[in-house]
Amino acid sequence: MRAAASVTSGASSPPEAVEFLHLAAVAALTEVAVEEAREEVEENVRGSFLEELRERPDAIDPADVVRRAARLGCDLAAGAVVLCAELTSERPRHVVALIASEYAGALAQHIEGGVSGRVYALLPSVGDQTATVAAARGLAGRLQRHGVVAVSSFYADPGELGRAIQEAELVLEVLQRGDGLGGPIQEDIGTGTYRLLFRVLASHPEEVRSFYEDTVAAIVRYDDQYRTDLVQTLEAYLEHNCNMNATAAAIYAHRHTVAYRLERVKELSGLDPMQTEDRERLGLGLKAYRIIAPGLPR
Repeated sequence: MRAAASVTSGASSPPEAVEFLHLAAVAALTEVAVEEAREEVEENVRGSFLEELRERPDAIDPADVVRRAARLGCDLAAGAVVLCAELTSERPRHVVALIASEYAGALAQHIEGGVSGRVYALLPSVGDQTATVAAARGLAGRLQRHGVVAVSSFYADPGELGRAIQEAELVLEVLQRGDGLGGPIQEDIGTGTYRLLFRVLASHPEEVRSFYEDTVAAIVRYDDQYRTDLVQTLEAYLEHNCNMNATAAAIYAHRHTVAYRLERVKELSGLDPMQTEDRERLGLGLKAYRIIAPGLPR
């Protein structure tokens, strides 16, 4: 009997062991809770920082921007590119984590809204402007399966990153609505001319609108009113190096039709597509039209 009692007693855990396991479990749960709280606080700080940059693009001290970003592990002292993505993915946290893992020092945050919201990221300099823009565009390309992705141009001054956010948002809007603009905007949007226009649009939108009005606005309105194809013809003419025959073949029209339409362009705009200087202004006017078309009255 005594042996049986001894075996039964040995099968149960001593009180000290039970208490130790309880304390270990409490400690583990506490550590998890503290880590989750820390991550939530950091996420809120990131969100507040990016929202402030978006809402007050002209009112933030550059040194303060650098200091606050550094606390979040992002070095903006040498400038940055902004990435903005409208998500179709239902895993926004995964996208944020992907950005952080693929771009060293990136500060990324999901901001709710729309279907799945947007992800914003500050992508710090990786050496020089060219390398940073290339790295940002490479990341944007890899993220495209999660939604529409846009990047700003490079901003060397941390105090202008609010403008960079605005620029990225403008590029995103154009990419989202670009299908009906009648030009290869998806391919061209990263070119220097477009980048210049987007930077001006972010800071002085009235200048871009004024240039559009002074160049191709009358042609666009004429097409809308009479269902003509002057804009398409002009675009084709410029894209085919002002070759009448190649333009006619591209738009499936007779050479004389092309000539007639270009004459109408000249009459409406006051700019002659046959003259180099006027042709350059018309080409730039078309680019301005492409980026502001979503906001034009219909």
